Amino acid sequence: MTREPSTVVLADDQSLILRGLEGLLAPEEDFRVVASCVSGQSAIEAIRREPPDVAVIDLNMPEINGLAVLAAIVAEGLPTRTVLLTASTSDHHICEAVSAGVHGLVLKEGACDTLLQCLREVTVGRRWLPQEIVEPAVDRRAERQQAGRLMLSELTKRELEVVQLVGAGLANRAIADTLGLSEGTVKVHLHRIYQKLGIENRASLAVLAATYRADKA
Repeated sequence: MTREPSTVVLADDQSLILRGLEGLLAPEEDFRVVASCVSGQSAIEAIRREPPDVAVIDLNMPEINGLAVLAAIVAEGLPTRTVLLTASTSDHHICEAVSAGVHGLVLKEGACDTLLQCLREVTVGRRWLPQEIVEPAVDRRAERQQAGRLMLSELTKRELEVVQLVGAGLANRAIADTLGLSEGTVKVHLHRIYQKLGIENRASLAVLAATYRADKA
């Protein structure tokens, strides 16, 4: 008995790559492209209308990227399996994708055969997560988190409270109100925190705050 072809939704904001993906899958009898999308939003809409077997999504699309599409698929309990395409190997994106339950991860610079092999593995229920990409990213993230924990251990209880609230996105005035302090006192705490941690700005502190939240979870 002939197996029905696996249905596929494609999404990439670069039309040249999108056309290339269509051309790659067109001659393959075991795949049938049911939608080609130029944005994350249109991909989500196509997947909701008629969930395909697999979605091949560009990780780095603007506005709604591949991770957001993956999150929507998981949150809504859709049966579609997700393969993310990426031109770069950002540790953050790779770790986030793996944590979110991505089924396949393929570099755009890889051979066309690699994507086809990935899709064939994914459509039969297996995962395609190259260890030479995933393991180094996970290891580097763990090292950064350990370094962050050591840095945060130098802070007082009050300073850690300020760090948490910075990580939550609160401005100095809101931090002051939350902790019952003056705004000037919050600024003094931040100055001391920056000195202890050897950082210069709020953005760097927010990254360390994420490490603190992960430890408390």
